[in-house]
Amino acid sequence: MIAPDTFGFGLLFAGFLALALVFWALFRGVSLIWPVVASILGSAFGGVRKNPYIVALVRRYPRLFAFLSRRLDRSGFGGLPLTVLGGAFLYFLGLYAGSTLDFVLADPTLRIDTRLANLAYAYRDPMLVAVFTRITDLGYAVAVIVLAPGV
Repeated sequence: MIAPDTFGFGLLFAGFLALALVFWALFRGVSLIWPVVASILGSAFGGVRKNPYIVALVRRYPRLFAFLSRRLDRSGFGGLPLTVLGGAFLYFLGLYAGSTLDFVLADPTLRIDTRLANLAYAYRDPMLVAVFTRITDLGYAVAVIVLAPGV
């Protein structure tokens, strides 16, 4: 007797096999057509470099295009690798900021924050407020300049 899970496993295996076949055909097709695509792109970029409007633009803003050529230079770390790493850093910083805002602005977090603020207000002591105000005042620029030589 065939187990009931055999049909599901067979479908899963067939799906993986079909996916592998699609990837193989895709990579095979890309490897065959890549020389043609590279030739067309090379001709297009060569034509752009010889375009009189582009040449005039490069002559008009030489510092900008020198900066861009250094940014895209592959010979050193300060060129293209640093640009790609900087872009990846900014992308992940945006993801982190978005997830942090999602967490902070979530309904349970806001409810807890409101309850803690009300609790702190109920137990507030004027003497503690004065002490923590003085501690906070130590962070201002004038206090730092006055206290810094003593360190």
